[in-house]
Amino acid sequence: MPTDQKSSLAGAGRLGLGMALGAWVLAAHALPSYDCHRLEDYSIGTGSAPARLNNLGQAVGAVAYNEPFGLGWDKKGRLVATYRAPGSGVTWNEMTGINDDGVVVGTGWAGYTGPDPRPEAVVWKGNSPTVLPTFPGGTAAAQGINRSGQVVGTRYLDGSPAVATVWTNEVPAALPPLVAGNSARAIAINRRGDVAGTAATAMDGVSHAVRWRDGVVTDLGTLKGWDGSWATGINDAGVVIGVSWKPGAVRATVWKGNKPVALRQPLHSDSSTPLGINRSGEIVGRAGSNGYEPMYWASVDAEPVEINQLIGRTCSSPEGGGVQIIMVEAINDQGAVLGWGSWQPRGAPAPQIVAFKLVPTVASKAPADAPR
Repeated sequence: MPTDQKSSLAGAGRLGLGMALGAWVLAAHALPSYDCHRLEDYSIGTGSAPARLNNLGQAVGAVAYNEPFGLGWDKKGRLVATYRAPGSGVTWNEMTGINDDGVVVGTGWAGYTGPDPRPEAVVWKGNSPTVLPTFPGGTAAAQGINRSGQVVGTRYLDGSPAVATVWTNEVPAALPPLVAGNSARAIAINRRGDVAGTAATAMDGVSHAVRWRDGVVTDLGTLKGWDGSWATGINDAGVVIGVSWKPGAVRATVWKGNKPVALRQPLHSDSSTPLGINRSGEIVGRAGSNGYEPMYWASVDAEPVEINQLIGRTCSSPEGGGVQIIMVEAINDQGAVLGWGSWQPRGAPAPQIVAFKLVPTVASKAPADAPR
């Protein structure tokens, strides 16, 4: 057989194999499709900044502009609560968690835009706020809450290292740093009580992502060749998400066990950040040439998909109108995604920035043996 004919047959074989593999990948990672539900605004023109979503579809966030309180939505997207921290001079409330019992956590900031912002960690049961205790004369920030009501965050005292903290029944307990006397910060907690966060390393003080399990801290390290890392979340299986970083770039990273694995990112992307992971291992975040395109990963080894490719262009509201998701913040165990974007009702002269919940109409089907 002539050499060129052999080459043609070999090329055809490679093409066929590539198409078969491509079809297998698409079948293995069947993508979800979403119906878009607009969350009710506090008032016309204020905009909403959603932050966290529980497994019942309830969400919390904040008014995007000029209002010093947080917002709460029920599973139908109706605005049902406003949250105010009780401290004097609070000018901004950052809502950071809601568990399946509807208990909300966040941080109230006094002097948020000034030279000396003072945070206080707050729990809301209903509309009743409780400031979580910290060091005498110190401050604190709450970052997450689990089904049992344990809250994680960080306590601060001027001139001292930051202290990663878990509050159980509102009583604080310090989580150990990687190095005695160095800073550590707790970011998220799962149902079991495993905590993800960030701590300064022994080597040079650069921070690494860490996991605390049963009070023991583990350095999760960073991708090979990268300088540092930090965590952004943890699911009920103990899988930690975050980023590895070096000057000028961040790379979405997942730790299953203690091994860092880079999430795939678009070819044109120079940075990527995962922001939420659910129990099944679905991940949402951002990536792209500017690092801010909303992304969905079906699993750890899946290709990212720009989330606007997965939704219809009409929001579920009587006004209709075009939707463009700009940012996604969280994903729950049912696969619903929380985010915000641009929405232009039919006949409106300009788009509005509003909050959305994306509800899957076709669920993702990742392979049973896929890394989760």
